[in-house]
Amino acid sequence: MGAHAAGTNAAPVKLSFDLLKSWTYVEAKKTPVPEAITKLDGKRVELVAFMMPLTQVNNIKEFLLVPYTWGCCYGEPPAVNHMLVARMTGGKTAEVSTDEIKVRGVFHCDEIREDGYLVALYRIDVEEICKP
Repeated sequence: MGAHAAGTNAAPVKLSFDLLKSWTYVEAKKTPVPEAITKLDGKRVELVAFMMPLTQVNNIKEFLLVPYTWGCCYGEPPAVNHMLVARMTGGKTAEVSTDEIKVRGVFHCDEIREDGYLVALYRIDVEEICKP
């Protein structure tokens, strides 16, 4: 198993998309993230999800975790609180998976912006990927 957050051996908290997407974020109003989610910031979590690669298909260092895959390229992208930006830690990389995966790592709850655009509200520093 990978390194543990803050040097602890604590079992990861089971995180679900039901919780992450249980509310509606309105960027113009800066809707606050519910406390049930913010209290997990900095904690080790475990989440079952689908991988959505961004730019790499081999030796992936960063990808999105989503609750489902899209059936076609015209599907609407998930809301900012319906996905997590996943970043591999410790120089590790991942390979593309079309099946559900279980990801363990440290959860972060903060705005992730690229080129001034809000792309996600959640991030996970991935320590380990395995089959659910």
